[in-house]
Amino acid sequence: MAYTETSYQSIFGRLGNAIKGVIAGLVLVPVSIILLFWNEGRAVHMARTLAEGKSAVVAVDSGKVDPANDGKLVHFTGRAVNAGGDKLVDPVFHISADAIHLRRNVMMYAWKEEKHTESHKDMVGGGTTTNTTYSYNKIWTKQPIDSSEFKESGHTNPGHWRFESNTQNAPKVTVGAFTLDGELAGKIDNFTAVPVSSDTLSSLSSDLKDDTISLSDTLYVSNDPGHKPSPDSPQVGDLRVSFEAALPGDVSVIARQTADRLAPYQTQNNALELLYVGNHSADEMFKSEEVKNSHLTWILRGVGFVVMWIGLGMLLSPFKVLSDVVGIVGDIVGAGIALITGVIAVALSSGTIAIAWIAYRPIVGIGMLAVTAAAIVLFFVLRSRGAAQRRVGIA
Repeated sequence: MAYTETSYQSIFGRLGNAIKGVIAGLVLVPVSIILLFWNEGRAVHMARTLAEGKSAVVAVDSGKVDPANDGKLVHFTGRAVNAGGDKLVDPVFHISADAIHLRRNVMMYAWKEEKHTESHKDMVGGGTTTNTTYSYNKIWTKQPIDSSEFKESGHTNPGHWRFESNTQNAPKVTVGAFTLDGELAGKIDNFTAVPVSSDTLSSLSSDLKDDTISLSDTLYVSNDPGHKPSPDSPQVGDLRVSFEAALPGDVSVIARQTADRLAPYQTQNNALELLYVGNHSADEMFKSEEVKNSHLTWILRGVGFVVMWIGLGMLLSPFKVLSDVVGIVGDIVGAGIALITGVIAVALSSGTIAIAWIAYRPIVGIGMLAVTAAAIVLFFVLRSRGAAQRRVGIA
């Protein structure tokens, strides 16, 4: 199922949009600079936090609380359990488990609109013709899809869900003699599927029982009473329900000891509180956090560079539109703009990072700034030599 919409935009309309893009570019470039500068500070602060924590951490026995360690950053391993006493129970389907967390996952069979756009530029005149094709497919989705904005009618999704995803959490989680706070307990994510037994359907309320079937540890439920769903041929609005639980098991913790409880440890830069599922030494946990910090730093550097490149391209977009009066000229100018703005974005991004490092790590930052400056000088030297050689060739 597809619906195609065709639109035409003259060069004057494109130029108006390009001018609006200049305003957006004036916003994106400073935003990218701020993001890059902030990211370097974040990375340095986190690196210092991990270094400080690594030097201060004390290994303790999870089976007993030593008052002498109050206020210290401690590391221990042990078995996390639901100390509340009762099993966790889903309030609608009555699935139960001796678990830290019990999660109900609900998905709806619904229409999804996908958009594919193709634009064709006039060889002369600079106008563009755009064909936008809207296609419609049925999928299982965790999030509601609003069909009121669909381009083509006849693909209507229900406006309500009979019930939604839900998580039950153990009221008290302990590891040996220590009690985990909610944030630490929330990091226990060793979720495994919870089987749906034949007793599950019999325990449902009468109205829900009539609208539910089970298959392979999954429940299929009608969103509207009175309809029996079919896993093989679901209807729009049918719900698919499954369950998973984070079961008791070994965890490794790094946090500040406060009597028999744990809290974030405040370093000079950030608070530190870690929990990993399984048995891990303190060195392994800190090493893993260092790798995560490095990965996040490079990801945000890449994001900052791309945002800057896009912003610079928007600043020059009116020149690209004007050159599109003759199609091939516009293509050449567009390629040149992409190259120039890419080089400038590299220089500005590197320069921003270098300046940030001067603020946070002066020695390294000055070296980076010197390398960036040398790269910029080399670029202009090579450019001037190329221009000189072209002039000699013409002469």
